[in-house]
Amino acid sequence: MQMDNEGNHPQAGEEILHQRKLMLNDKLFPRNKIIGNECVSVQTHKLNEEDVRLKQLQGASHILEIAEKKSISIFCAATACYFYHHFYAFQSIKTFNPRNVAIASLLLSTNSSQRPHYSGVPHTRVSLKSLLEASHSILNGGVKLAEKSSLYRELQEQVLLIERVMLGVFEFNVEVTTYMDYIVIAHDAPYISYLIALATTFLSSPLCLVYSSRDIALSLILKHEDERHERGKQSYLDESLWEGEDVSQEVLRGIISEIDTHTANTEEQAKKHPNCLSIVDTLDDRKKKHIETQQRRRSNPRRQQTSGGPTRRRSSHGRKSRRNSTG
Repeated sequence: MQMDNEGNHPQAGEEILHQRKLMLNDKLFPRNKIIGNECVSVQTHKLNEEDVRLKQLQGASHILEIAEKKSISIFCAATACYFYHHFYAFQSIKTFNPRNVAIASLLLSTNSSQRPHYSGVPHTRVSLKSLLEASHSILNGGVKLAEKSSLYRELQEQVLLIERVMLGVFEFNVEVTTYMDYIVIAHDAPYISYLIALATTFLSSPLCLVYSSRDIALSLILKHEDERHERGKQSYLDESLWEGEDVSQEVLRGIISEIDTHTANTEEQAKKHPNCLSIVDTLDDRKKKHIETQQRRRSNPRRQQTSGGPTRRRSSHGRKSRRNSTG
């Protein structure tokens, strides 16, 4: 597999298949224990299933909000979402605030030195201070969080505690391959932006614990090919990347149905709670436009020169030289 326009690793697919048994997400959970009446929050604290689902959705959406604000890679945000959902497979939302868990998930995802980079997209280390400030700004209409305030210290302590508990829950295994990683290595550049936009709407769903990353990626690809009427032309479902146990289209279409249901429910919840879930309706479109813009820039780096000539800019070096000459 050659490196494509998105900078994907040449052997990314082979590495994923080779290391798959070592991944945290190799373990799947019964559906009812994740989003049903047997989940920890319902069983332990007798919370309403709908309330649990809404609060978990708010926290997962907050991951995407912070990622967008801090320009964190959507692939890194996908890993954070998986950490978030996996954490609540063992902990209750009443014990740990979902939005603080969201920050801890992003902190662990962006700063983990062991995190695999199969997507080929570099991950920038993000400080806890930066994440706390971004979260506070989003939740409080742009109000800045003072670093020396008691609130800052309280939030800092809570997030660091959650991160320690999270590592214990994961048994210090933070190796995760998300369906975003599979999508990137499975498709050529023209298809990536559409699938990433489609997959982003599903990141807030805990069903990533019920189905394997590979099967979710296959389902998204099948959905893409159905919607674009491209079945029979060149199906990516037959790629050698998908080695291992075969999965029937019936199973994949069942996952597609889950994706569609989650998307519809999320949009409905966003209308009911616009102040809590305003991000979920538009983030996928913004990410899609951003990725498409990046693709156009990579495919035509000389566009500015050919269309209207180079843009005149005054360099900082020039300004310093003039200041030195006049001073």
